[in-house]
Amino acid sequence: KKIYKYFYKSKFCKYKNLDEFKISEFVSGKSINYEDACLFLYLKSLLEGSPYNTDIRQIIIDEAQDYTKLQYILLNKLFRNAHYTILGDINQTINPYYKYDSLECLGKIFDGSKYSLQHENEKSIGPVLGQVGNFLVIVKALAFMMVCGKEGLKHTSACAVLNANYMMQYLKKLFYLPFDRYCKHEFVVSGKPLEKYGVKTLDVAKRLLDFGYHAPTIYFPHIVEEAMMFEPTESESKATLDEFLEIMAKIAKEAEENPDLLKKAPVTTPVRRLDEATAARKPDINYYSNK
Repeated sequence: KKIYKYFYKSKFCKYKNLDEFKISEFVSGKSINYEDACLFLYLKSLLEGSPYNTDIRQIIIDEAQDYTKLQYILLNKLFRNAHYTILGDINQTINPYYKYDSLECLGKIFDGSKYSLQHENEKSIGPVLGQVGNFLVIVKALAFMMVCGKEGLKHTSACAVLNANYMMQYLKKLFYLPFDRYCKHEFVVSGKPLEKYGVKTLDVAKRLLDFGYHAPTIYFPHIVEEAMMFEPTESESKATLDEFLEIMAKIAKEAEENPDLLKKAPVTTPVRRLDEATAARKPDINYYSNK
């Protein structure tokens, strides 16, 4: 912590003119800033040496302009046998103080032999343009398709459709189903029947958090009032679906018998229900602002 404190007084600190009180706030916690952690990890590697992994042979880095040169040096130390494919555009950086004039400087870090940057390389797939979409998402989708194969994709799709229809048939007994027909991989129900108890779809979504489930997409599509969109994946087992459906049934019963419980939910999470209107109009994204 003493080194960390002196760091904030040095010329390397991006925060200028910090007083002692503000510095003490930075160093009093159990963790340090993300950007600063890299510096101290590098210092530790110089003093104690660094662990390394020789099994990983290929690393793909997207948004290369948002990593510091020091982070690349650490990556090279940690994965010394890997080949790096690096994608980025210095004009899109979210951290202008990184000051990349060109990503060509990475060649000095990786000795010019362990990374691919230019599209002219005969092994390159060519320029990745905006109309192609997110390159890494496409790579993941292609990898998934290749792993599944033709028959595997058919089975995967069938399971996703089966899971969605299984859930829909159960939930239409608890909520309103605006489109009562077979669905594909997703379906929408409405929480409108709960309005007579003073409960909204948002309350149902918040109550789900108390049971350890992330809420489904709510209030979309806009053509369905109090909409809840469910999209179970092919990987969910019947046992998992049944457990979730039992919880939805319990929440529907709570809405009828104890609506105030849903209005106060979540009650078990570290952060309770936020003032969403104020949060939207006055977003507080500074961790230190309320310290």
